[in-house]
Amino acid sequence: MSLSKSPDHRTWKVVLLLTFLAVVLVNYLPFIFLEWENRFEDDPDTLVDATGEAFAIWGIIFLGMIAFSLFQFKESRHSPALRQAYVFLFVAGLASIAFVPVSFTNIQLLTAINLLWHLVALIAANRALRAHRAQGAIRTGWIYAAPSIYLGWVSAATVIAMALGLQELGVSLPTETGTALAAILLLVLSGIGIWLTLKDDGVYGLTVAWALAAIGVEQAGYPMVRYTAWGGAILVALLALSRLVRSETIFFYGSARNDR
Repeated sequence: MSLSKSPDHRTWKVVLLLTFLAVVLVNYLPFIFLEWENRFEDDPDTLVDATGEAFAIWGIIFLGMIAFSLFQFKESRHSPALRQAYVFLFVAGLASIAFVPVSFTNIQLLTAINLLWHLVALIAANRALRAHRAQGAIRTGWIYAAPSIYLGWVSAATVIAMALGLQELGVSLPTETGTALAAILLLVLSGIGIWLTLKDDGVYGLTVAWALAAIGVEQAGYPMVRYTAWGGAILVALLALSRLVRSETIFFYGSARNDR
C-alpha cells in the first residue's frame, strides 16, 4: 500500500475536520445561549493587553483551519511528517475546545497553561509542516497559511495570558519595572516575528504584527510599551511586505523556490 493511499492519513483527515468543526461550535455556541459577549471584561489589566477588536482574528483562524482540513482531502502527496502535523493540530484543536470551560473558571493560571498547550502543539505542527514542504511542492500551498496564523496569534496570546497568570499569583512590580519588562517581552515577540519571517513564514510575521499593533492601540497610556509595540509591528510588517515586493519567499508553502 502506498503512503499516499494510507487509511491512517484518511482517518486523521476526518479527525482533523471534525475537531475544528467542534472547535467552532464549542467556542461560538455560548454567544447564542449564554451572556458571553462581556465574558472577559472583568479580567485584570496588564501592560501587554491588546484591544478587544483584535481578538476577532479567532474567527479567521477557526474558519481557516476548517478550510485547511477540507483541502487535505484533495492532498494526494503524504508523508510521515504530514501525519505528525495532523496529530499536533488535533492536539491544538483540543486545546481550543478546552479553552471554553477553562475560561469559565476565571482562573488566569489555567488560561496561561491552556495557551502554553496551544503553543507547544502548534510549534510542533509548524515544524512538521515545514518538513513535509521540504519534500516537494504542495498543490494547495496557501491553504497551509491557516496553521501559521494560528501559531502567530497564539504566540501573542500566550504573552498576555502569562502576564495575567503572574498577576494572579501575586507578582506585582513597580510601574517603571513592569513597563520595562512589558517592552522587553514585546521586543522578544517582535524578534521571533522577524526571525520566522526571514525563515519564510511571513504569514506568522504579519499575524504577530497584527497582535503588536493591537497592543500598541490598547497601551496608549504607556509610551514605552506603545512605541515598542508599534515599532515591532511596523518592522515585522515591512519586512514581510518587502520580501513579497522583491518576489522573495514570504511563505514557505506558497512558493516553489524550494523545488528548484
